[in-house]
Amino acid sequence: MNTSGKISQRSERIYCFDWLRILAFILVVLIHCVQMFAELYQPIENIGVKSMNDGAAYSLSFVTQWAMALFFLLAGASTWQALRRRTAGQFLRERSWRLLVPLAIGCVLLMPLQAYFEMGSNQHYSGSLIAFYPFFLGQILLNGRLDWIILSIHHLWFLAYLFGFSLIALPLCLLLRREAGQAWIERLARICEQPGGLLLLTLPLIAVQVALRAVFPVYCSLTDAINWLLYYLYGYVLFANPGLRSALRRHGRIALGTGCAGLLTILLHWHTGELHAWLYTPDYSPACLFFQALNSLTLWSWLVAALAIGDTYMNKACKFLQYSNKASFHWYIVHFPVVLIIACYLLPLRLDPLATFFLMASCSFAITLLLSDLLLLKAHGTRTLLRTMLAATFIRHGYDAEQINTGRLNSRALIS
Repeated sequence: MNTSGKISQRSERIYCFDWLRILAFILVVLIHCVQMFAELYQPIENIGVKSMNDGAAYSLSFVTQWAMALFFLLAGASTWQALRRRTAGQFLRERSWRLLVPLAIGCVLLMPLQAYFEMGSNQHYSGSLIAFYPFFLGQILLNGRLDWIILSIHHLWFLAYLFGFSLIALPLCLLLRREAGQAWIERLARICEQPGGLLLLTLPLIAVQVALRAVFPVYCSLTDAINWLLYYLYGYVLFANPGLRSALRRHGRIALGTGCAGLLTILLHWHTGELHAWLYTPDYSPACLFFQALNSLTLWSWLVAALAIGDTYMNKACKFLQYSNKASFHWYIVHFPVVLIIACYLLPLRLDPLATFFLMASCSFAITLLLSDLLLLKAHGTRTLLRTMLAATFIRHGYDAEQINTGRLNSRALIS
């Protein structure tokens, strides 16, 4: 067994994870901007966009599934890195603090805010925001109104799913760290190193789609949950072995070609009229099962292509990447209520849909970054601004720059 490769891999930070996470976040924000046209102001004509055609609906669904699969895959890869430095207990405590605490805070603070603007725009509530909070918390959240909770949780479901996957997969992840597990990963690496071998990992994904999509067709249902758990485990394994990582790089072109061919084949069926039934009323007909299999292969191929491109060309660090590594989680938490509130004010203006989309997206990105920076105090820019303001105050009180820079002052120095 090649231990030198493992040692070097352990000491190397994989920067492409951060770049790909940023890409997935950008796509999620753009997707949510598009969805605002259908979710807000439903009773009012000429404000929302017309219903998408089947080709556009499938494309939006595909990009959504690709972005979320990438999120879970990167989370699995991060789990591999985390378990090298932490015990199982430490890992669970870290996951609870990082996922459950933001989820609880989001349910209390963000869910009522999101529900208020969404219900108000659709004429389901006409009171004030102050009056809506106790109504939502008392009548919906604390009373366990699961239907309303599901409708209002929006992007926060990702935290619940990720925590659940962390618990479910932890025994297997610990097993794969042992000698027997490493031997199994080594055998998998030898298979995946063959031409096209990495695409064989799509077989379990195809089996889930073929078996369950007709029964659980709704987004975030059991079908998606099992698929995302598989992506989480794939992420854990793919970067755990130098052979698998090498196979990933070599499969970039094959995966990109397969992904393009699969996507083109599916979109061609849009013109035949078959795509509509496959999207909205999946069943166990041979044609629909073929679509589910091809869709899984196409999605996995695009993921492999993105990982290969990222690992080959995007393993480069910069100051922005260091910032994003700390702030990307906060971006995700903050972005949806920002998009929703901006949409509530933009859509009634009845601007051109394309202009509305670009204005909504640009404002959403800017305000999300600003709020994450100012409210959560994670950015170097905010700390620099506060440090500059504090330094100016100290200087006015007679302290010199050397005392400030060497850190020999604290807030009590202002009281003199």
